[in-house]
Amino acid sequence: MADDQRQRYEHAAKILGGDLGLCGCGDSDGSYALVRILLGLTPFYEHLDELRALIPDSGVRHIVSSALDSAGLIEHGTSISGSWITTKGTFLLHVLTEVGGDWDRLYGLGLPHDGGDCTEACWSVDRQ
Repeated sequence: MADDQRQRYEHAAKILGGDLGLCGCGDSDGSYALVRILLGLTPFYEHLDELRALIPDSGVRHIVSSALDSAGLIEHGTSISGSWITTKGTFLLHVLTEVGGDWDRLYGLGLPHDGGDCTEACWSVDRQ
């Protein structure tokens, strides 16, 4: 794996495991796929019917949307159901699309910056 690709994957793994708190047990593959689908439905205000079909329960939809918001992947104004994708969310969506369901590519990687903090530069589209 090329260094740049490895760094992108390390950042994606940090977002999934750290910022979203998704562990590797249970249905981690399904949760990663759901994150990819949800980010692809942004802005939510243009895809409300699809979002409601995917997650029919409004309480569950609120919790999931809030988790994406807390992780900095989406943001919203007056209503979380109208959220749009952030630069960080766009970065993750690109990586998850690149991985294409081969989630094993995101396992067993170290943390970016030797566990240090990320900056906005980490989410640059130029890194793609």
